[in-house]
Amino acid sequence: MARILVLGSGIVGLCCAFRLSLDGHSVKVITKSISDPTSWVAGGMLAPFSEGLSGELLNLSIKSLELYPAFLDAIYQTSGQRVELHKDGLLRLFLDKSAIDESQHYINQREDFFINETRLTAVSFKNEGYLDPTSFMRALLSSLSRLSIKIITDKIISVERDNSKILRLIGIKDIYSADYFVLCPGAWAGELLQIPVFPTKGQALLLETTVYPKTLYSDFAYIIPRENLTYVGATSEPKDFTKGNTIGGILKLIEGFLKLFPEHKNLKVSKTLYGFRPSTPDGLPIIDFGENFALLTGHHRNGILLAPVSAEIVSNALSSKAPKLEAFSLNRFLKTP
Repeated sequence: MARILVLGSGIVGLCCAFRLSLDGHSVKVITKSISDPTSWVAGGMLAPFSEGLSGELLNLSIKSLELYPAFLDAIYQTSGQRVELHKDGLLRLFLDKSAIDESQHYINQREDFFINETRLTAVSFKNEGYLDPTSFMRALLSSLSRLSIKIITDKIISVERDNSKILRLIGIKDIYSADYFVLCPGAWAGELLQIPVFPTKGQALLLETTVYPKTLYSDFAYIIPRENLTYVGATSEPKDFTKGNTIGGILKLIEGFLKLFPEHKNLKVSKTLYGFRPSTPDGLPIIDFGENFALLTGHHRNGILLAPVSAEIVSNALSSKAPKLEAFSLNRFLKTP
């Protein structure tokens, strides 16, 4: 049994803490604020094909989708809180039918979708779906509490290292040591670790009714049904750590929504949301390992999607040896032509 310290309380960090505790390790989580992670305001789509993922990232995403039912059941068994996984499909709207050719094998159904007399191709991909990240986060925190996982509130200001080994984390309140560190600092990874990770700000809206029973994903907006609400997302504003919503961001969301549902222009806005996605120059996550640590960041729009497989990867690294994931290694940014 190892003493493990997880840095970060976003969905990836909490899933890693949960899985490692189930493996029998002594786990603590350190976070600057439990309410801070962008996971609380994420859309929750599980849509690798609709997102247009490819290569190793697509393969990793498919594996994570396969892990989701058992992972959520384990959370339910621990917390008593059920997180509904909606896998009845979502509709990806295409103006150009040729854009879907590479994913033909995964198409479940295809139908026409009309917007202001404009015909779009609506495609449903097998196994795609969504969940409510807020419910997921609450259930995870309840599970961690029942597993006696301590959550420490502190801001880590530096990581003390000796080559490929982490010695300790230096916080404002204290200094922290462990046998093994799981670093999931999200959009702040670049600032803390001096690696090529930057924030991509996303803004979203909640509307005071459910306007459509399925998730609609398009290039101008995505619409996700919630209980008596509709989630409208989301902007993508690279390298922006500015807190709060903006007129321009909200206007873009409203315009995108009204392209799909012009008849609903009088709906009330229940809430505005914003958060900071961790992004990398090539759009791929960073999953890397040192002598006594795992680094998981840069998930961009796919943190919810990749959470179960991220937890499994770290679990495997501790039970045997670190898996080879060269496509996601930090070394890809250090190579010279």
